[in-house]
Amino acid sequence: TTSSTTTNALVVPEQHEVPPTQDVVTFLDQKAPEVAQDLRQWKTEGYREDYATAIRSWSETIVQYNDAFRESPANAAMILKLARLDHECDQLADKIKESKNPIEKTKNVQVLREKLGIIFDSQVQQKESALAEQKQDLSELKKDRSAAKPRRKERLENEISDLQEDITSTTQMLQKRRANKTSIISKHLNDLLEDEALQWWE
Repeated sequence: TTSSTTTNALVVPEQHEVPPTQDVVTFLDQKAPEVAQDLRQWKTEGYREDYATAIRSWSETIVQYNDAFRESPANAAMILKLARLDHECDQLADKIKESKNPIEKTKNVQVLREKLGIIFDSQVQQKESALAEQKQDLSELKKDRSAAKPRRKERLENEISDLQEDITSTTQMLQKRRANKTSIISKHLNDLLEDEALQWWE
């Protein structure tokens, strides 16, 4: 089974230097052995484009994982969890498309839907955590404003206003996505089975 190029779980910064291939494989051996095994199989069987695409994607994921780990091991663990689920979903989608057994196909579609649901919930959880941090930052800014001199107070007012707008926007977005969870997952499932790339937060 080859790899899909769809990225379900992660939005990776573009500006970081990525690790070399051997470091990627070593990381996967330790943190995601099932992915390492698949990559070795693709390389052995001559799926060079799939192998190269996966190495690039995981290189970027490792950068994001390492950056997050410095601040929060829990956030890093979530990044890794989502990346592994992403891989599982791609592999399961390929299996469904290749299957000639309608009973097996139906069963695997349900498993895929459940895995996509886990990704959806985890991403919402990440956004909620970020939102909670923004609200804490807003509270601290308001405290600073109350004791600030006029010039600094004006700057803090602008920061508070911008942050309040971000909080409102994120809150509304999360409410909308929760309300449309079933349809979002169904669309993503269909896109996976049709080899269409779709970013979760578009």
